[in-house]
Amino acid sequence: MTMRLNFTCVVLGSHARINTKIKNKVIALDLERKDSLIRLAPRGLTVVADTTYGPVSPAEMGGGGNWISQQFATLLSMHEWFFEQRSPVPRVLIRDEPSQVYFPEDAPSAPHWPDPTEPPYSRAI
Repeated sequence: MTMRLNFTCVVLGSHARINTKIKNKVIALDLERKDSLIRLAPRGLTVVADTTYGPVSPAEMGGGGNWISQQFATLLSMHEWFFEQRSPVPRVLIRDEPSQVYFPEDAPSAPHWPDPTEPPYSRAI
């Protein structure tokens, strides 16, 4: 029982230190919800803002730029903590963010591009 309690204390303490790092980065970046506790939620490994009205999910935290910035603050805080613990986690962070393309219905159609197999282009080939 003592060993399990000790492990729980270590995990909670580490989680608290990571959350403090996240909060400091959110304040430094002047992001939305900076007055709330921004934390890493263990379930789902997502960023949550604790407000007086309850937890706020990433989708409700403002625009996409704010959301991405909070994710980066979280990832950088975790990497900083891993580095301080001399963890074998690589010190490289590669991230690919899928784009959310929006094409309005009233957008003009694309210009007609000439067929490269038709003259005069086919002569160059």
